[in-house]
Amino acid sequence: MIRRSLVAMLCALAALIGACSAGATPPASATAAPPPTPAESRYVNAEGRFSLVLPEGWSAAGPFAIPIDGGGTYNPYTLGLEPSAEGGPGTSRVIVAEAAGLTPEQFVTLQCSICPPHPVEAVTLGSVSAQATRIGGGSVPFEVEWYFVEHAGKVIGLSIIDPETMETLIPVVQSLRLE
Repeated sequence: MIRRSLVAMLCALAALIGACSAGATPPASATAAPPPTPAESRYVNAEGRFSLVLPEGWSAAGPFAIPIDGGGTYNPYTLGLEPSAEGGPGTSRVIVAEAAGLTPEQFVTLQCSICPPHPVEAVTLGSVSAQATRIGGGSVPFEVEWYFVEHAGKVIGLSIIDPETMETLIPVVQSLRLE
């Protein structure tokens, strides 16, 4: 009787050890390297001759011509998950205009004539010299950062923000490449 119990116990112990060690060495397919990430989604703006790496799932809509007092226009583009449906302060935007027809200071005033002035600072986006300022504040309950670059006779303005926090998406802005 003891012998039978001992044999049954040893068989049970062998089965337990076998079950526990079966998962210890995963099959080769489970240890393979993760699949490569998809190629970066680079948005190319032919009018401004530049490109940016956008967050996954983002695209662009536009241009939507906006007249400037005294003649001329600037062309805004919206960027996001559903750029043609988006609006409001949490929307990422790009503008392109003739440099002779619109300065960054004029654009800031066009966007918010009642906002307090903010300093314009020299910055570098990737390897590109640019200017940065904020638009908003005062009686406007938010501020967004804008970057401006002159390239090929155009002024390019960028406000690329997280739609929920309204904080600048620095990696996207820093991915600016002039074509």
